[in-house]
Amino acid sequence: MKSKKGSHKKAKRTSKISTKNKVSAKVETAAPSKETSKTESKRAVNYAGFWVRFMAGFIDLMLIWLVFEFIEGISQTKLFMFTDSLSGFMSSISLIILWLYFSLMESSEYQASVGKMCLGLKVTDLDSKKLSFVRATGRTFSKLVSILTLGIGFIMIGLTDNKQGLHDRIADTLVVKK
Repeated sequence: MKSKKGSHKKAKRTSKISTKNKVSAKVETAAPSKETSKTESKRAVNYAGFWVRFMAGFIDLMLIWLVFEFIEGISQTKLFMFTDSLSGFMSSISLIILWLYFSLMESSEYQASVGKMCLGLKVTDLDSKKLSFVRATGRTFSKLVSILTLGIGFIMIGLTDNKQGLHDRIADTLVVKK
């Protein structure tokens, strides 16, 4: 009978040890460090590179050009008699159209302009959330800074790890593949 009791005690000890190992294993996996979770989230994000963003911009510019040509065609009809004074007005209208197009589209549920949608891209903030209209407006006007640096602000897209241009860094935004 002693042998049965001895083996019974041995079984209890084994179960206690295995329970302790399970608890310690749970503790090790339950609390990943902040650095690990940031690294994992960065790996999950698929940033849009320079050339795909270049093509999206080209599509957008062609679409905007067509709209401007249509507006110019209307403005040169007999409906507008003062075409000389109209040129300053049209420049203002052009700026407003560009601002509203990019800001409204990138802050919409689509999170992308037509060119970006065609190529499966979207614009997010640094936390992968939808942009507010104010942030999208900041991003749109920050593109002027990228232009004024002789395009270096756009070239930065191909040189940075998370594929951000100068305007993206100013507005704290990312362009990612869906």
